This record gives sequence, structure tokens and C-alpha cells, in this order.
Amino acid sequence: MTGTAGPARHTRLGRLTGAVVLLAPLLVAGSATAPQSAPRIAAVADENPADAGRITYAGTEHRSLGRVTDPATSAPLFGPGPAHYDQDPSARGELLVFTSLRDSLRPQVYVRDADGAVRRLTTDRDAAHPELSPDGRTVVFDSAERGSDGVVQRELWIVGVDGSGLRRLTDTPNNETSPTFSPDGSRIAYSCDSGPGRTGLIYERAVSGGAARVISDGPPGDATEPEWNPVDDDTHRARIAYTLTTDETTGPRLRVTEGIGADRPLLAGVQADWRTRSAAWLPDGNGLLFLSPDTTCGCKDYDHVYRTTAFDGNEPGLTLGEDRAVESPTWLGPADSGTPVVARRTTREANDVTLQDVRQDGSDPRDLGLSILDEDPEANTNTDPAKDPLFNPAEAYDPWTERQNYTPDGRRIVLTRFEGPEKQRVERIWLADADGTHEAALPLAGRGPRDWDTDPTFSPDGTKLAFTRTSPGRVDGQPGPSSILIADVATGAIAGRIVPPEGQLTGGDAQPAWSSDGTTLAFTRNHVIRGLGGIKHVWTVPVAALDQQRDLSATICPGECKKIDDSPAFSPDGSSLAFNRKDGGGRVNERAGVVVTSLTGGQCRVVLPSVQRNNPDACHQEIPDTSRTGPFQPRDVAWSPDAGRLVLSSRRALAPNSPEQLSVLDLASGTLTPFGERIGGRQKEPAFQQSVDLSLTAPPTGPSVETGSSVPVTVTVTNRGPAPSPGTVLTVDAPPGVRLEELTTPAGPCGAESPQCDLGVLPPGTSVEVTARLTGVTAGDQRIGWSVAGTVVDPNPTDNATGTTVPVQETPEKPTPTPTPRPPAPQPPEPEAGPAVSVRARPSPGYVGGRVVVTYTVRNGRNALATGLRLKLGLPARIPAGPLPAGCTAGVCALPDLAPNASTVVRVVLKPDRALTTSITGTLTTTGTDANPRDNVSRKPLRILQPRIIAVPAVGKPGFVTSVRGKDFPPGAPVKLSWKPGITAAAPPTLPRRDRTFIAQLLILAKDQTGPRTITAKGPGFSPVTTSFLVVGGTIVPPDEVGRR
Repeated sequence: MTGTAGPARHTRLGRLTGAVVLLAPLLVAGSATAPQSAPRIAAVADENPADAGRITYAGTEHRSLGRVTDPATSAPLFGPGPAHYDQDPSARGELLVFTSLRDSLRPQVYVRDADGAVRRLTTDRDAAHPELSPDGRTVVFDSAERGSDGVVQRELWIVGVDGSGLRRLTDTPNNETSPTFSPDGSRIAYSCDSGPGRTGLIYERAVSGGAARVISDGPPGDATEPEWNPVDDDTHRARIAYTLTTDETTGPRLRVTEGIGADRPLLAGVQADWRTRSAAWLPDGNGLLFLSPDTTCGCKDYDHVYRTTAFDGNEPGLTLGEDRAVESPTWLGPADSGTPVVARRTTREANDVTLQDVRQDGSDPRDLGLSILDEDPEANTNTDPAKDPLFNPAEAYDPWTERQNYTPDGRRIVLTRFEGPEKQRVERIWLADADGTHEAALPLAGRGPRDWDTDPTFSPDGTKLAFTRTSPGRVDGQPGPSSILIADVATGAIAGRIVPPEGQLTGGDAQPAWSSDGTTLAFTRNHVIRGLGGIKHVWTVPVAALDQQRDLSATICPGECKKIDDSPAFSPDGSSLAFNRKDGGGRVNERAGVVVTSLTGGQCRVVLPSVQRNNPDACHQEIPDTSRTGPFQPRDVAWSPDAGRLVLSSRRALAPNSPEQLSVLDLASGTLTPFGERIGGRQKEPAFQQSVDLSLTAPPTGPSVETGSSVPVTVTVTNRGPAPSPGTVLTVDAPPGVRLEELTTPAGPCGAESPQCDLGVLPPGTSVEVTARLTGVTAGDQRIGWSVAGTVVDPNPTDNATGTTVPVQETPEKPTPTPTPRPPAPQPPEPEAGPAVSVRARPSPGYVGGRVVVTYTVRNGRNALATGLRLKLGLPARIPAGPLPAGCTAGVCALPDLAPNASTVVRVVLKPDRALTTSITGTLTTTGTDANPRDNVSRKPLRILQPRIIAVPAVGKPGFVTSVRGKDFPPGAPVKLSWKPGITAAAPPTLPRRDRTFIAQLLILAKDQTGPRTITAKGPGFSPVTTSFLVVGGTIVPPDEVGRR
């Protein structure tokens, strides 16, 4: 089933019918965080951390929208990158509405503008079949609603194209679907299942309300999918095309009605007897698109998109002939230059298994565009439970011996992919970004030309990779011997191998899993008991002693343990293992479940089926038969980062050919919640994205300080878990009105003259205080920005940053009362619809030898979830920069999903080494919803100044006082003058004025030596600068010399 529109009580056609970049080091300094916002004691997180982040898996039958480029091809409508689960396209001119799972477990209505901007129009609906009004100002659609009697049925709704004015149009005991506007926009037609036997009739009524009347009176049958002609003239305005199904054998036919007594077939000629449906009028009101599996070319029996003229007997033109389960054709753009748009399967082939992901709450399933394997089509038709086409496919297809996992920092995915010609396929391990881009094969040593590498899992520090190598992969249709290897990630060299002890089967080890402390591996091993094969046990082994292996299954099994225990997964704290269990030894039944046990086996329980979850001895008993209750063959378990849930796959129904879907098991309550009810196809081998939840606490207002004086401000960085946060870095963005003197922690000072403090690894549940010593420079309220980031991805970035206002006052000549605290500076306005990017640099101008903090702020508006975000950093090529934040490669940063009103920043520290005038830019791209692409680029000028000094005059004798004049110095930065050789008289530092200049005096001591010397100016925020001076004796002195005795 492909994307049901909801639990309607009556079925409908279509929807209503059933170069290698290895893992970056984990201890990298950087700052990719949320932006400073309005002052607050502690920023509020975007969402529950348990629901943040994503789950990756392998899947089939994902659906998205395509633009027809030629009769054989439809290209992604929204361009390359992750494809969202979009359906129901309907266009009028350059505007297009559709439904999607981008923000919700249920479909919502979205609109795409002519410039490609996308915004969400509904929330909390279960929408289908949207259509734009002729003036493009409103959208009508149907939605599944639960009535007061608890019965769910579909009703009609209308909403403004800006998301306002949502109201319900119908509330009847029947299902109303597929609404369509009249040419003048005053009326709608729709299908209602009020006919005999709940069959559909076509009704029409005023949008404003009033009585509805039946307008279809063709042969008895089910009338659905009405489509009102768009042309408002006497010939066309009354025509409403619709689909009529008289019986399943004959199939659907397109008809047109102009009211009772004026109902007739829509098509003539050869296509009159075709199975036809889903009519879409072209802008001229004469031509139309439609779907039919019938052809004149002898093509396969699947739905094609045709273009024809109503009532014309000529053969229709083939618009799209690709076999991709096409639905909902519509015409986007002008009549003479537009193109058809369809909803279709994202992959070209139905059996193409791809890398996919979904948010942890089940929303936004995406196809990441990487092919993993070719599934045996018999998996969808086989009814023999003793056969297993998934793992024992025909020779032309690939087995489901694949797995994907996130890297320990949560920023990349390691996966396996079959490649090569048919019957010569090999399987390799690849790395890709978490959105499926920048993919590259890992160069693992010792691979034979026909080997299969699979089951990749990283050590917690990301330096080692355990995996299964089958060598050769397939011989005469059967897999070769397999073993578990450990590779060094940086070099690909094999660093270890698990060798079965004497007496154990060899060549049958697989599915390694690494404990969170990096000390233990769990894996599965084939067994033969009393001559019976088809048995697997879970084993464990210390990484430091690979010969000390232990059969864990044998300690927690009933009888002789003729079980298939496989796919072990460590809990986040490393104390428990979860794995699936079913009967082995050739037994074919539905006694299958999920086991959670301690590593010793002393604490073991069966968590599925739920009837056993409170049975303390369940692990030593037979698992009950689940053929009547489900779940059906649960397997492929993975732990949530907080250890409170398991994600797993299980068949949707008892039948062997029922495809698997993902479900989440809440371990505390035993509740099993499926993810796949809204998406078709098969989903297997899930893995949770590793994540942390960093937060930052700071005072909204700091103590006031006088210019030239210093004040401490303390902030607190907290890791709320669930994982440790390596590479944790605090970055301070200070305005020119204050000077950051130093950063310190209880463990000691941070780096000198740096706006960043490396906090190292921050364990879950711990906090660190960082104190900044700030000196007042310019009077006024000075807003300090604080942000924190780590190597591991934080899917809740909004609480990673905040700000503190420090009131700076001029130094008074006499005591003054303590000033009243000023209100905090206002928060920068959020975009009405996001996401959007802005950039700034402080200080601006910057100074050679100082530091410039560049802040890229990405804010999402209040409309919809922002996904697939990438930020291109336009940094000056000639200015050295510190390490880029984690998640940034080659100047492009992958950002986490941003919930509505959420935000994040990326901060980079520049280290200018020359004077120049340049600019900094930020360019934001997204593969998700964006209601205003025009605010996705930001540019700001940046000047770097070279401080300079001169001596006036540049010659003097002992006892002379020369004038040292400075230009382009940071205002308020204390400048200390000295010279060498010679003795520098003690003097207070000079403070440059707001125009960045100063004039200071430097005394040549009366008994100091003569000759050339160098005057040096030093201070914070710039590199030392020099000028030459000459000390002379006798009477060779400049005019108007000033001396001291």
C-alpha cells in the first residue's frame, strides 16, 4: 500500500486504495551552536531531547514528487538531495499544492510558490487531495476526522494560501473527498460515498455553504476524483471530469458531467475502452492528462501518463511511461511551456532498496538517495513461510545482509552497498554525511575481488571499525565463510580478527556490536546442535583479548538453546544487550520475540511479546506463539540514546510476504508504536542517531563596569546527555564596547588571547562554569554573546546560546549612585517564515594580530520544520581562520533540523595577518520546507586594519621626550610603549581614542646610550608594531627639542 490518505470507511482509487573522507577526529574544537537570543537565565530547548534526532534504515517504496522531463523520465521536483514523502500534487499556473509528512505523522497541506518557496498551510489534519482556487488565494482539501461517535471519516476543509482562515466545510455521516473548484471559485464539486452500497456520487455546492446536489448520473458504480474544468466560458464552465468504476473487472473509466442528464464518456477513440482515471485538465480547458495501464505500444501493464483532447478520437500522446507507481498527474506552469508533475515512487525500480531516515517521532521519512541492494521481487509474493527470499534470494538479486549505523558523533552514516554487474555483485562499506551526500567507499585492507563487507560498527572513539567480511561473498548461490574483522579507520589496515575457539563452527560469525566503553564486542555465531543447523547464538568478547569468547545465549536459553539469537545491540551505558530470538533448528513458526539481558545473563527479560515482559523466568522458557497477536517476527533492534526505547522492524501482518515496518518499543510501558502506517514498502535495520543536549546558562544582565575597569561574568555549560560530549567548546562574541581579557574554568585558564575555551569531554549530567573577565571600553549597554558546541551533533541547538548585557559607564570624576539595570537588548526579529541566515563579524573593523569572531545565525520561522540545512561559509580566503566547527567540511556546514522558531549559529574565529578590505558571506540551502528563499544569503563588509606608529621627531638626544603617534589601533586597548636597546622609563599604558589614534610621550633617559633603536607598541587585540628612532649625542638635535634634567 502506498500512502493511504487516512482511515476512511470507503476505499478510493489512487491513494485511497489499498575521495574518501574518513570519520573526523572526535576531539575537535569548534563552535556550531544556537545564536544569542533575548536574554534569559537558561535558553529553552526546542523539543523533548528524546524525540530529537533521526533514525536511519534501509527501505523501499518511498514516494515523492517528480517533474516530467521526457516520456521516459521524471526528475525530483525539489532538486537533488534527500526526498521528502510528498504526494497529491495539484497545480494552478505556477503555484502547486501537495500533501507531505514533512512535519507530522499525518499528511499536511503545503504550497510551492513560483520561486520554489514552500510553506506549510495546516497542522493537526490528516489531509489529502488539495486544490487551489482559481485566484490562488485559498486551498480546499479533504481530511480524516474523528466524529463524536468515534468513527473516522473524511470531510472537506478550506484554508488560505497563507495558512490563515482554516474552516471546515462539511460535517456529515459520509466521506467527502477530492474537492475541486469551479472556474469562478464560488463553488466546489466533490465525491461523497452516499450512493448505494456506499458508492460514490459527485456533488456540487457553494463554497460559502448551502445545499449540495448530485450532478453525476452515469451508469451505476463508484464515482470519484472529480476535476472541474478551469475555463470560465459557456462551453467549459459546467464540465466536471470524474472517474467511474462500475466493477473491478472492467476497471475505471473517465467521464464528464455537466449536470443531471448531461453525463457522458470523456474520452473517444481507442482510449474510450481503456482503464482510465485521475483526469487533470490543461489550462486551455480542452486538453487533459490522465492515467491508464493500457497502451498501444505493448508496454508493461502499469499506469502511464497520457495527454489527449477531450472527446477526441485520436490516439493519446504518451507523456510519461516510466514504471514508478505514478499518481496524481497535474500541469505546472503556462499552457505552452509548463510541464506535468506527478507523485511517484522515489526509486526507479520497485525492488531498489535505498538509505532512508525518519525523525525519532516518526515524522519526515526521507529517501537519502543511496542505493543499497536489489531485493528479490519474490519477497512481495512468496506465501511459503519456509522460504526466505529476503536472505536467500534468486541469484540475480541481493540478500538483506546489510546494515547502517551512525558514526559516534552522529554526523555521518556508515552503510553497506551492493555494486557491480548482475551475478557478480560485491558488497562494500561506505561513509556518507547524515543526509546521504558526500558518499565514499572505505578502503579496507585485504579485500578480495568477490568479497562482501557488511555489518559496520564504530568504536566509541571513532578510530576503529568492526565489520563482517564474507570471502567470497557468494558461491553457487550460497554465501561463503564469514568472519569479524577490526580495522583502523584512518588507514583501513586490519588490526584484529575474531577466531572461533576449538570446537566451534568457523566461517559463521557476523553482526558485531561495540559496547559504549569500547571494551567489548558482541556478535552472532552459527551453531549445529545434534546435527541441526539454522541456529545462532549471541557471543561476547573483550576487545583486548579476542580469544576470550563467551556464549551468552547458552546462559539464558531454554533446553539445548536451539534458537536463532541475532542482531545484538548494546545499551548506551554498555550494561545490557538487546537481540531478537526465534526458534531455530529448522523449525518454522511464529515464536519470535526480543530479549534484553545483562552481559552476564544474570538479569534477563523478554520485552516482546509483551505478555512475557513481567515474567522473571521468560528467557528460560519458550516464547509464546504470536501468530494471532503479533508482533510478527520482530528483529533488528537498536537502542535510543536515552536507553528508554528500542526501535525494531516487524512484519505488518502474519503473511510471509507482508513487508516489515519500523516500530518503537517503550521499555517502561511495553507500548509498541508502529512508524510505517503512513508509508508503504519495507523498512529494516534501523539505527538511532547519537546525540547530546548541551545547554548554556548565563545571567541576563551582568554587573556594571566603568571604562578601563574589569568585571567577571560566569556562565554554565551543561551536558544533559544522553551521550558524552567530546570536543566541547565555549565561544565568546564580545562587542567592541568591552574587551575580553581572559577565560577561566575551575580547572584553570583557557587559551591565552582566545575567545574560545576548550572544555574537552563533558560527561552526561555534568556542568562546567566558565568565567570571563571583561574590561569596559565604550560607555553603553554591551551585549555579550555566548555559545557552546561539541563534536557530537546536538539536535536541540536553540538552548546552546544566549547573551548577557554588561552596562559600561564612563569613569566618573566623583562618586555616582549605582545605575538602575537596563532592560535587555531586544532579540533580533525571527523570520516570518524560515529558514534564514544572517552574518556579522566582531570586532569590525578587525586588527592584524587580533581575533575576529564571525557569527552565522540561522533562524527558522514559525511555519514548518527546516531540514536538509547546509551553510556555505564565505570566509575571506586571505585571512587565516581557526578550526572549523564540527560538521563543517571544505567550508560547508551540515546543520541539524530546526523546529519552528528554533535557531542555531556557526561561529568561526579569524586570525588576521594582513590589512585588507573584504566581505564575509553566508549561503543557506535546504532540501526541506522554505517559505522565503530570498533571505538565504547574507553578506557583510569587513575591514582589517594594520596598526602603525611613528615617532615625531624620529631623532633625539638623551633627556629628550619624543612623541609617539599611533593610528588604526583598537579603541580603548591599553598600548604599552618600549624601546630596544635602551631603557624604557616607567609609564602608564596609552588608550587609543574612538578614532583609533593616540599620541604618547617616550622619554630617553639622560644617561642612556646613543645610536639606533626600535620603538615597539604592544597590547591586546593586535600584533606588536614598531618604528625606528635614533639617539644622538652632542648638538645634533632636531629643532624645538624638549629635554628633561
